[in-house]
Amino acid sequence: MKMQTMSMRAIRTAAALCLSLAAAVAQAKGAAEVMLLTGVATATAPGQSARSLHRGDAVNAGETLQVGRNSYLSLAFADGGRVLLRPNTSFEIEAYEYSAAAPTAAPAPAAEPAADATAPTPAASGNRAFFKLLRGGFRAVSGLIGKQEQNAYLVRTTVATIGIRGTDYFAELCSGEECGGPYMPLQADLSEALQVGVEEGAIEVTTSQGVFPVTQGQYGLAAKDGQFFNLPMTPMSQLYEPFPKPEGCE
Repeated sequence: MKMQTMSMRAIRTAAALCLSLAAAVAQAKGAAEVMLLTGVATATAPGQSARSLHRGDAVNAGETLQVGRNSYLSLAFADGGRVLLRPNTSFEIEAYEYSAAAPTAAPAPAAEPAADATAPTPAASGNRAFFKLLRGGFRAVSGLIGKQEQNAYLVRTTVATIGIRGTDYFAELCSGEECGGPYMPLQADLSEALQVGVEEGAIEVTTSQGVFPVTQGQYGLAAKDGQFFNLPMTPMSQLYEPFPKPEGCE
């Protein structure tokens, strides 16, 4: 009996060691890989100096990515998600964990925190993809995390929070005349605003005034004062400088 107990303890210890090693390997590989970089971009971890990025580099959870003028950065995440950052963008990978072997929870409604709320806790499987858009804009195609566990994917800004339902969408911060278009004067605080559009699927934009769905082919704008507007046509910024599809940027 004593030998059997010792064997069980050894098995548990070995299993725990394997899990620790697997986690270490996943961390070493990073949250995403740089698939394409035209121009200049850097990644900065808390308390560290910025490092220049190149094609094939890994970027990690906790790092803030800065994309330079006239530059684009395309990322492929471990769960198959893709993100394309446009010029003059600052984008933080707030938290990212993905294990293909993790049990998948039943789909749940997208998280609905206030715009300034802290990031929610991980989903049942432990997978999560939480981001912050600090400046500029991006286009994203969600991977398995967003498709399987909608409450495990979140993008936060100072204006609003974006949750998804398996989708291809863009989001960009704007101010003043950059927002919307001349076809629709907006009576709102546009000192800072968030424009979004959906190519496929749907997103939910949460502001201080509620939760607003945006579905395929629709565009919307969240103002700093919490108001949300459905835009009748493509925002001017997308007419002048549309986002290419992330998968095509390699």
